[in-house]
Amino acid sequence: MLLAGHLNQEEFNELLLVLNKDIDSVNFTLNNTLQWSMAQMDGFKVNLSVFDLREVVDNSLNLLQASFKEKELSIFNQMESRVEVYADRDLIEVVVRNILNNAVKFSNSEDAVTIFSETDGEWAHWYVLDQGIGMEEAQIQLLLSDSYSLTKSRPGTYKEKGSGLGLQLAKEFTRRCGGEISIDSHLGHGTKFCIRLPLANSIYHLQSVRNEEEFKG
Repeated sequence: MLLAGHLNQEEFNELLLVLNKDIDSVNFTLNNTLQWSMAQMDGFKVNLSVFDLREVVDNSLNLLQASFKEKELSIFNQMESRVEVYADRDLIEVVVRNILNNAVKFSNSEDAVTIFSETDGEWAHWYVLDQGIGMEEAQIQLLLSDSYSLTKSRPGTYKEKGSGLGLQLAKEFTRRCGGEISIDSHLGHGTKFCIRLPLANSIYHLQSVRNEEEFKG
């Protein structure tokens, strides 16, 4: 419309923020759709390696800065300075961004989102806690079922749209990496997501035990 002369520059500038938000939303949905499609293909491989989960989370937080500012959210990243896990980094990046995006989507203006991690010797537990609109128990059970259960995505607190794929991808990709996802939520009181992934040192220990057994054998 600008090129055709139907908008002047000032009118176009006013639309830029809306256009940018819509493009980000379409890009996010397209990426999820492509990731889901790849996961359904024969020969889809999980490439396990050791990497720092904190670094993945920090990168995703940077990508979502505009969404945080729009809702004036307070983000408290209380993760340990380094959390080495053994998983597929590309898949976990999809998991992290979808869970953080979900927390933003269903948070109210000026809410807080808290991120923290714990380790227990063999596992890393990554948590995202929001103060948003929450979920019913039936919806949680549907999301965590053993099969894909795609339902119509609920609009966010700012009427954000979605494909319904995000949390399904988070669930499947976490499980493909040998981890588990859990959800604790109450309507009107927010949601807490927990992603459990194998720690790098637990893999090193397992490999050491196997090597020792092979040596004795």
